[in-house]
Amino acid sequence: LEASLEASLEGGLLDEEDHAMLVNALAFEQRRTEEVMVNVAEIVGVDRSTSVAEAEQVVMNSGHSRLLVRGPTATRHDEVLGFVHAKDLMAVPTSRREHPISFGIIRMTLRAKGDASLGDVLAQMRRSRRHVALIDDGAGELVGMVTMEDILEEIVGDIVDESDRHRAE
Repeated sequence: LEASLEASLEGGLLDEEDHAMLVNALAFEQRRTEEVMVNVAEIVGVDRSTSVAEAEQVVMNSGHSRLLVRGPTATRHDEVLGFVHAKDLMAVPTSRREHPISFGIIRMTLRAKGDASLGDVLAQMRRSRRHVALIDDGAGELVGMVTMEDILEEIVGDIVDESDRHRAE
C-alpha cells in the first residue's frame, strides 16, 4: 500500500496533503499513546477548591483550554477528579465566579496505558464519549494526558481550533 501511495503521489494522482494523511492512517494502529501524549510535567491543573475566577486566570496564563482538576488532598496529579473546559468556566454566572469549581462542570476522563495503540484509545473515547484520557505507566502512575484532538491530528495533521487561534494572536 505504501508503494502504491508513493506512486500515486509521484504520478500526480494524490497531492502532498492527501498523501501524508493516507500514510499517517496506515501507520496509525502501530502508534502508541505515549508517543503523542502531553507529559505529566507539562499538564496544567488546579485543585477543586480553586475559584472559577482563579481557574479562568490559569486558562488565560497557560493558553490551555482544558485544566485537570485535582481532589483536595492531591499532591500534583495523584488524585484527578476530571477536567474542566474553559468554555464551561466562562459559562458560570458572575455571582458564582468566586466559588470553588462545581462538580457539575468537571468532565470525566478515561484511563489508558502508555503502550495502548492510538486506535484502541480513540475507540474507547468514542464509545465513552470522553475526549480526554489520562495515561499511566502500567503501575497506575500518571505519566501524561492525550486528547481526542491529539490523536486525530496524528492522521489529518494540525487541527487549528479556537484556542490555537487565540494563542497565535
